[in-house]
Formats: sequence, C-alpha cells, structure tokens
Amino acid sequence: AGMDLRIYPNPSTGRVFLEFTDGQAVGASFEVYNHLGAKCAVSTDRASDQLVELDLSSFSKGLYVINVILGDHLESRSVIIE
Repeated sequence: AGMDLRIYPNPSTGRVFLEFTDGQAVGASFEVYNHLGAKCAVSTDRASDQLVELDLSSFSKGLYVINVILGDHLESRSVIIE
C-alpha cells in the first residue's frame, strides 16, 4: 500500500510541502538526492501530523528525488527546483 502523499508546489522555488492526507507524517523520515544521486542535507519542519515542509531553497536548480521512509516502506517522488 502506497502512502497517501501530495508534494507541492512542483516545480518549486525552494519550499516544498509534503502533505500526508492520512496523518502519516508522524515517524516518517526524509532523504533528498540530487540528479547525481548524492544525498543532500535538508531541513524539515513538521507543521502538523499531516504536513511537513522541506527547505530546498539553497539548492541549485534541477531535479531532486525525495525519499519518504515510514517503517519499512519507502516512497520516492521527484521535485523540480527552478
């Protein structure tokens, strides 16, 4: 079963919101990788049990992959920073 997850805005200028429509943000962890596959340090702010903000504003423009890990489940989503 996949996570019920929305990522917006996409493309983004740096602030990316992950909305867990079923409140699964509790206990989730996040990894961000650039197009070369290098892991990027990112600050996360849990606004609520359903909403997490990632700050990618210091990143270069391009495509990034956000891995959302919850228990033994991993969901990968792509986001474009412009």
